[in-house]
Amino acid sequence: MDNHHLLYLILSRRLQKMAELKITRIADLVDFGQHTIRGRVLSRKPLATTRAGKPWFSFMLDDDSLDVKVDCFDDAEKFSAQISAGDIIQLEHIKISSKTPADRRFDVSRSDYKVSIKSGTVVTLLSAANAAPPPDKDKQIGSALHTVSTISDAKEVVKGLSTQVHNSVGFKSELQSESEQIHTHICTILAGISDATLVYSSPESARQWFRLDLQVVDKTGSIKVSLWTEQLEPFLSAYNMTKDDAPARLTGKIVVLSRVQFRCSERYGIQCSCVGISKVFLVDSTPSKQDDPSNLKEFRLWWASQEAKEACANLSGANVEPSSPRRDDRNAGSWKTMPYNTLGELAGSDPLRVLASLILDRNLETATYRGCASCKSALRDSPICPKCQETSAGEKYYWRIGGHISDALAHTRITIFDPHASTLMGMSADEFVEKGDEEKLRLLSKVLEVDVAVKVQQGKYDGRDRTNLIGIELAPSYVTIFDNLVGQLQAYRRSMEAFK
Repeated sequence: MDNHHLLYLILSRRLQKMAELKITRIADLVDFGQHTIRGRVLSRKPLATTRAGKPWFSFMLDDDSLDVKVDCFDDAEKFSAQISAGDIIQLEHIKISSKTPADRRFDVSRSDYKVSIKSGTVVTLLSAANAAPPPDKDKQIGSALHTVSTISDAKEVVKGLSTQVHNSVGFKSELQSESEQIHTHICTILAGISDATLVYSSPESARQWFRLDLQVVDKTGSIKVSLWTEQLEPFLSAYNMTKDDAPARLTGKIVVLSRVQFRCSERYGIQCSCVGISKVFLVDSTPSKQDDPSNLKEFRLWWASQEAKEACANLSGANVEPSSPRRDDRNAGSWKTMPYNTLGELAGSDPLRVLASLILDRNLETATYRGCASCKSALRDSPICPKCQETSAGEKYYWRIGGHISDALAHTRITIFDPHASTLMGMSADEFVEKGDEEKLRLLSKVLEVDVAVKVQQGKYDGRDRTNLIGIELAPSYVTIFDNLVGQLQAYRRSMEAFK
């Protein structure tokens, strides 16, 4: 028997054995019996060591019906060389067990089970990442629709987590205040896109990035979902969109946001964004299959209704873009009727009035930005304004001064825009950039005592939440401040006497 014939027999037997294997869908796994599973390696962690020095690694396996976390502590170095992200593999002789509460803190897969590779596990490469067929999008959408939460339910869950003041080891960290502790919840939502906005980094930023903000709506509420550069580029590529045409093409679409992350903190409230495990699918507004899930059929009917149109219309009137001319200072001086508080009470998006000291950043690069003379949007290398979608009406500089404010209880970073920055500096940003660097640094070397109103808003240029100044008085009248505080005390006393 020659070598070619022997090799043919070996391959034939192996193929026959694989054909006889019963493959279990990940969605059908149970923690008893023998199972063989196949799937695509979505992501994997690099080889690491435990505290005892034992090598281990883990990865996420998805077969379009569900995904599951697979860990390996036995012969990890051997198995690590056989598994790469993007590969389609088959696992035989594996261990399956139910997730424990401790597992669920670190395992975000949708399966109720976890898989472990043992020394006797057989790993078969079915298709390398560079030759693997694309995922079955219809199956992925169908699987995601089986675990849909409403927006209001997701908010309630993450809000409920924020009321749990103990961390995973049984006590609250002394290194974090309650406002700094962030609670997260992973879920899938089915919604309609009422608005889409592309946000980009400042042209002067060392690292350029893009972010797509989707305002999504369902019957129970709405929330803004952010897709950052890492998630945005694959999504746009999958649907043949560009950064320029995506906002217009996405508005009005139905979307399935699989495993997005809801976050809740005392300081910033509830936020939502896509993370590494998230998937975003667009769904046709008209039925394409008779066997579409019932929740998708119901949502299509609602999205076409007058109720949905009114919900979107109400949102469009309520959304005010941070850092735009339409800010809370539109009624000049109205903030001066607000009672005094302390920076320790700064939370959520409610404005706050404080008496504080102000120190400006001596940073010439970030104190101003180059923007469109018409709408104030930052200009990139192109003369086309990204917001007006036309050639800029002219190049103009605007203030964006960073600094710190503090009182007796707390301090926070602050960002100051016009008109307050021009009042503070005594000149426009255009006048400032014409001066020499030494003079600019001298002008920014300010330490002031101020009466200010501040509000937490999401920054347009760095994508992060920042404390913006919405009202300032450079020479606060202490007589007026004292009278204001006495008035508050008298009002409090009267309210207490009413309960006697």
